[in-house]
Amino acid sequence: MTTNTIHTTRMQQLIERIRKPMLFYVSSILFNHLDKEKIENLKSIGVLDSIVIIKTNGAVEYVNKGINEIELLEKENLLKSNLFVLLQQQSELDNTTFQYLLSEYFRELNAWVDYTQIMQQEIAQNNNATISNYNKKLKPYLILQHNALKAHKDKCLTHFNAILNNTEYNNNAKNHNRILDIILDNSTAKRNKAPKNNNLITNQEADNYLLSSIFSVKM
Repeated sequence: MTTNTIHTTRMQQLIERIRKPMLFYVSSILFNHLDKEKIENLKSIGVLDSIVIIKTNGAVEYVNKGINEIELLEKENLLKSNLFVLLQQQSELDNTTFQYLLSEYFRELNAWVDYTQIMQQEIAQNNNATISNYNKKLKPYLILQHNALKAHKDKCLTHFNAILNNTEYNNNAKNHNRILDIILDNSTAKRNKAPKNNNLITNQEADNYLLSSIFSVKM
């Protein structure tokens, strides 16, 4: 395995920490422009208008009565660790390689900063009417994960401004489409309906789909 391959793999691991842990849902209002087939695919895997938590270990659970607050509180520390690794990679890689990897990382980060804010706004504007399992106790954690991502973005800009100055990231339409592409990747495949219990995914095929196509966990 080459040095660049090792660093690319490490960068993917850092991106995993952006995506996990995460309170997450897909709103039928937010994505009402999708065609009927894509909407049905999202329904079939159980993330349409239903909040799930993607845990640090990759487990995907339907949010019913409560969540593990400690897991979500880890987000800030995970992102702080990411910054340390990024600084380490900057010292180990040539400028061109590091700029490419950092730009990919930052585009991902910025897309999720935007999307976590959109989730909050959509819930507020629609009075939670479309979210089947929304609980007001979840609101602080939706805010917390957005704030942690936003603070990490600001710190990255502080440390790597000279590099990121040439990276196009502040494009809401592209950020929105990036998240949409992650969500719908391979979504035309047939999926079984999610069971109505605390564990959103018990069918192995559906589990593999969520972890590989949405959160890039290699199965």
